[in-house]
Parts: sequence; C-alpha cells; structure tokens
Amino acid sequence: MEEGTEKTEAKKKLLSGWAKNDPASAADHLDALVGEDDRGTGVKIVARRWGEQDPAGAAEWLTEQPESDSKKDAMRDVVRGFTSVDPEGA
Repeated sequence: MEEGTEKTEAKKKLLSGWAKNDPASAADHLDALVGEDDRGTGVKIVARRWGEQDPAGAAEWLTEQPESDSKKDAMRDVVRGFTSVDPEGA
C-alpha cells in the first residue's frame, strides 16, 4: 500500500472511531476542514456513525452541510439509521 493510501485509511479509521464515541465532536472537527480533499468521505463516515446512535441529530447536522454527492450518500445512511433505531417512527 502506498504511503498516501495508508495515511488516508488511517484517517478514515480514526474518524470512524471518533464518530462512534463522540459524533458531535467529530462533526465539529469536519466542519473546520472546509476545502479539504477528504472532507466528503468524512461527512459520510460521521453521518453513518452518528445515524446509528442518533439519526435525528445526524440529519440535523447534515442539513447544515454544503450540497454534494457525499451529503446525499450520507443522508441515505441516516435514513437507514432511522429504520433500525426507530422502525415505527421511520
């Protein structure tokens, strides 16, 4: 694996763990990364992890994100989170 790829994968794993334990804090970190190349991937990771615990909170955060393909993908993940956390409410 190339050094750049290893670094990217390490960032993804770190962000995923962070988002699992404290999704709001991980989201705040991402919000500070405006213009970063890997921000889109981060949005998907945080939204998925946050959506597993608090889909409403994840959806609210996503509404504040700039429009992008990553945001659309993340919103689909959050909707899936609603169906697993609150099937009746979904």
